Amino acid sequence: MHSVFFRYTKPVKRPEPPTITDFSFLKVDSGIKDDAVKRDYLWLISRLRCENGTEQEYPSWTGFNSIVSNADLTLATVRYLPFLNATPSDLNTLGVWLTSTQ
Repeated sequence: MHSVFFRYTKPVKRPEPPTITDFSFLKVDSGIKDDAVKRDYLWLISRLRCENGTEQEYPSWTGFNSIVSNADLTLATVRYLPFLNATPSDLNTLGVWLTSTQ
């Protein structure tokens, strides 16, 4: 399969961002918000609790939320991208890279 790539032409003037008139997507269920605020306060109080100068026994914010969360999280896999033995400034290299990483 051959892909056709066109050279990028930079616009003369920076485009203005679109105007948002409907903000309904920002509304959050109050029950979810209250639960999140309670968890944040619980983490903050537990991090401040130290007995007789000992080190903190509670994890970071992300670690704490993963412990108390009820969500079934999948394990993420991080890996290196494949090496391409080609000139990075060549547009064909970009096309090959984009099609090989899909």
